[in-house]
Amino acid sequence: MSKVNPHAPAPDTHGPWPPFAQPTAFVSRWWPSRSLRHPPIPLLVTASLAGLLGIAGLVSRWQLPLPACGLKQLTGIPCPFCGGTRSMMAAARLDFTAAMTSNPFVMFASLLVLLWFLAWLLDGLLRTRSQERIQQLFTRPAGLVCLGALILANWIYLFFTLP
Repeated sequence: MSKVNPHAPAPDTHGPWPPFAQPTAFVSRWWPSRSLRHPPIPLLVTASLAGLLGIAGLVSRWQLPLPACGLKQLTGIPCPFCGGTRSMMAAARLDFTAAMTSNPFVMFASLLVLLWFLAWLLDGLLRTRSQERIQQLFTRPAGLVCLGALILANWIYLFFTLP
């Protein structure tokens, strides 16, 4: 016969979610951990990108002063991400030509984030493994070398095009 400890906490009957926020089957497809502490990384990164675009749109609309690049002020050489703020401001205005000419790598990285998010959605809807394939591209040494080469090419482009 088992003894019941009267000081033991009551069993959790609701799982990790509070009773008012029980996930539906639709939500739990994309958020399989069922924990508010561990949201999916593609969702967080895409939300951060959307937030940056929103802030860049406000900065552009209100014509707020922006700090200058510290490396360019000290050495006269632009950093690999110089023009990134201008690129995001142009993207917020839907002027993608100006966004690409301000800093091509920032726009390329933004497109990669959107691709990652779409792959995450596709994985949730169709149970594919496209997100895993995209992540493997950037974790292999060849992918990291290509990413480094893109950053270097962007830096060279900015060196010759930024005033």
